[in-house]
Amino acid sequence: MKVLYVFLVFILTITSATAQESYSVNNETSTILIKGTSSVHDWESNAEEFTGSAIFTITEGDLQSIENLAFSVNAQSIKSGKRIMDNKTKDALDAKKNPQITFEFLSLEEIKNDTVKVNGNLTMAGVTKEIMLTGAFQIEDDGSILVSGNQPIDMENYSIQPPTAMMGALKTGKDVDVEYRINFLKN
Repeated sequence: MKVLYVFLVFILTITSATAQESYSVNNETSTILIKGTSSVHDWESNAEEFTGSAIFTITEGDLQSIENLAFSVNAQSIKSGKRIMDNKTKDALDAKKNPQITFEFLSLEEIKNDTVKVNGNLTMAGVTKEIMLTGAFQIEDDGSILVSGNQPIDMENYSIQPPTAMMGALKTGKDVDVEYRINFLKN
């Protein structure tokens, strides 16, 4: 009987130290910034509307696994504060036909030294490509998980023609950097 009791205590201790939990993106404390270049000056835009969810496994305060990760940005919500540029961005993304930019988790590559690498499908302008997404993560005191990083993207890989203006005198570069700081809260 004593052995059974010790075994049950051991099992309960292990299961209480490991928790697979569902999380959602906190839009109020999360940011997505898109940065690019042009023949005249550098530019940046903010994604103002996005949603996301994840299932994380945490053991004794350490991130052990990611079971799912999904993210969606409203392409119409990408804004620079300059109306002409915003319209050109929406046109380049074909935002009327493809209103969402999405990332869908495929697999966990590694978790090491507060860095996580995941494989997933990124869909923009109706084109889907598999990418490796690398980010730093931090488990906050309140149990939320902050993931931040920078993802370079070649727009031409997604059949997006870099926007031009002033009859071609201003040309944007084909590469953009997406800087993200995403705060996931427990559901």
